[in-house]
Amino acid sequence: MIFRILGGKDDPAIYKNDGGRLLVDCGKCECAPDIGTLECMRCVSRIITETGMPDRIVLRSGHDTEYSGDVVELMVSMSKIDGLANAVMQERKRRSRCSSCSRSASKLLSSAWVNFPEVDMGPVRSELNSFNPGNKGCEACIMQTYRSSEQLEHALEELKRECARYAFNLIGV
Repeated sequence: MIFRILGGKDDPAIYKNDGGRLLVDCGKCECAPDIGTLECMRCVSRIITETGMPDRIVLRSGHDTEYSGDVVELMVSMSKIDGLANAVMQERKRRSRCSSCSRSASKLLSSAWVNFPEVDMGPVRSELNSFNPGNKGCEACIMQTYRSSEQLEHALEELKRECARYAFNLIGV
């Protein structure tokens, strides 16, 4: 059982994973407890990355709002993508030479990832394309960052298609 407070002002949610049911206390959050908002999606996605895949998500703030089924599946998919991006950024940050580079994966992907789940990888690729690496190490790092950005973009496009598929099933248009 997990029960902790995420650090900082950005993530005031208190949460616990209670046997497949993710309980998120949104009482101290300034945003509406609505999984349809970007702020809430970001927060819940990061919590799922830490706690594992729930069957249901319960947001608490005055009254409980429970989500299950397709919504939870989408949030789990989103958290996997977010987890992958964070892993790529952290792995590249550990390389001392790369961490000081303005075109390091951690810096470029972090700047693109600020608006997750609405991520635009175009500026990342433009920045990488305009760089002429001075050595083989830099060249390899730039290529890995480029591939990572393409993989993340592909995963986000797949998530959008999944959202559209669920919406179609829901409203039948």
